[in-house]
Amino acid sequence: MPQTNVKQVVPRASAAVSGQANAETIAINADHRNMVRYASKNDVGYITISEHLQIMAGGAPKEIRRRWDLERRTDEGWYP
Repeated sequence: MPQTNVKQVVPRASAAVSGQANAETIAINADHRNMVRYASKNDVGYITISEHLQIMAGGAPKEIRRRWDLERRTDEGWYP
Protein backbone atom coordinates (compact mmCIF):
# COMPACT_ATOMS: atom_id res chain seq x y z
CA MET A 1 0.00 0.00 0.00
CA PRO A 2 1.51 3.41 -0.96
CA GLN A 3 2.26 5.83 1.82
CA THR A 4 -0.02 8.83 1.72
CA ASN A 5 1.52 10.78 4.57
CA VAL A 6 5.09 10.99 3.29
CA LYS A 7 7.19 14.02 4.09
CA GLN A 8 10.68 14.95 3.11
CA VAL A 9 12.92 14.36 6.11
CA VAL A 10 16.16 15.73 4.66
CA PRO A 11 16.42 18.76 2.33
CA ARG A 12 17.95 18.07 -1.09
CA ALA A 13 21.10 20.02 -0.18
CA SER A 14 21.71 17.59 2.68
CA ALA A 15 20.81 14.53 0.62
CA ALA A 16 23.46 15.12 -2.03
CA VAL A 17 27.24 15.16 -1.79
CA SER A 18 28.38 18.74 -1.27
CA GLY A 19 30.01 20.27 -4.33
CA GLN A 20 28.68 17.65 -6.72
CA ALA A 21 26.35 19.49 -9.11
CA ASN A 22 25.27 16.26 -10.79
CA ALA A 23 24.79 14.31 -7.56
CA GLU A 24 21.93 11.85 -7.64
CA THR A 25 19.58 11.81 -4.68
CA ILE A 26 17.67 8.67 -3.77
CA ALA A 27 14.26 8.72 -2.16
CA ILE A 28 14.04 6.45 0.86
CA ASN A 29 10.50 6.08 2.15
CA ALA A 30 11.37 6.03 5.84
CA ASP A 31 12.16 8.27 8.77
CA HIS A 32 15.71 8.72 10.10
CA ARG A 33 15.44 5.71 12.40
CA ASN A 34 14.11 3.31 9.79
CA MET A 35 16.07 4.43 6.75
CA VAL A 36 18.97 2.21 7.83
CA ARG A 37 16.96 -0.71 9.21
CA TYR A 38 15.75 -3.36 6.82
CA ALA A 39 13.75 -6.52 7.39
CA SER A 40 16.12 -8.49 5.14
CA LYS A 41 18.52 -8.26 2.21
CA ASN A 42 15.44 -8.61 0.00
CA ASP A 43 13.93 -5.35 1.31
CA VAL A 44 13.52 -2.78 -1.48
CA GLY A 45 15.33 -0.11 0.55
CA TYR A 46 18.27 -2.39 1.26
CA ILE A 47 18.58 -3.36 -2.39
CA THR A 48 18.38 0.27 -3.55
CA ILE A 49 21.02 1.51 -1.12
CA SER A 50 23.38 -1.45 -1.56
CA GLU A 51 23.28 -1.11 -5.36
CA HIS A 52 24.12 2.59 -5.18
CA LEU A 53 26.94 1.95 -2.70
CA GLN A 54 28.40 -0.71 -5.02
CA ILE A 55 28.31 1.74 -7.95
CA MET A 56 30.00 4.45 -5.87
CA ALA A 57 32.64 2.07 -4.53
CA GLY A 58 33.37 0.77 -8.02
CA GLY A 59 34.09 4.27 -9.31
CA ALA A 60 36.04 5.39 -6.25
CA PRO A 61 39.59 4.40 -7.32
CA LYS A 62 39.36 6.40 -10.56
CA GLU A 63 37.89 9.41 -8.76
CA ILE A 64 40.54 9.27 -6.03
CA ARG A 65 43.34 9.20 -8.62
CA ARG A 66 41.74 12.17 -10.43
CA ARG A 67 41.55 14.19 -7.23
CA TRP A 68 45.13 13.34 -6.22
CA ASP A 69 46.33 14.41 -9.65
CA LEU A 70 44.41 17.68 -9.38
CA GLU A 71 45.84 18.30 -5.90
CA ARG A 72 49.39 17.58 -7.11
CA ARG A 73 49.00 19.96 -10.07
CA THR A 74 47.56 22.64 -7.79
CA ASP A 75 50.42 22.21 -5.30
CA GLU A 76 52.91 22.55 -8.16
CA GLY A 77 51.22 25.76 -9.29
CA TRP A 78 49.97 24.30 -12.55
CA TYR A 79 46.27 24.44 -13.12
CA PRO A 80 44.60 24.50 -16.54
